Amino acid sequence: MTNSEDGNAKQDKLLPFLLTESSIEAACKKAGVGVATYYRWLGDENFVKKFREARNFILENTVARLQSLAGEAVEALKKNLTCGIPAAENRAAIAILEQTIKGVETLDIQEKLETVQKLLEGRDTK
Repeated sequence: MTNSEDGNAKQDKLLPFLLTESSIEAACKKAGVGVATYYRWLGDENFVKKFREARNFILENTVARLQSLAGEAVEALKKNLTCGIPAAENRAAIAILEQTIKGVETLDIQEKLETVQKLLEGRDTK
């Protein structure tokens, strides 16, 4: 095995720990990689790309799981709106309003990003 292959194997071993451990130090220790090596790898475009892909995969799965519970969460908030306990009703109403605003903001940002991406892709083809 070449040094490059050995380095890639160590990077691949570290990635899951970076996503599950509470600190960089703990992740490096479990993977048998020095913390200084991890920081050096942050300059490696391929390592950073693999880390972001792994992190995005977990995030996408987490969001999908949360989305599957959204209907139940809305029903729980809806029940709390009329539960007869003013504090709970107020919290439910505030939660609904806050999440609605965040959702609209997220959709607006997504739309703007898609527009920018299309513009950039158009520039690349010229």
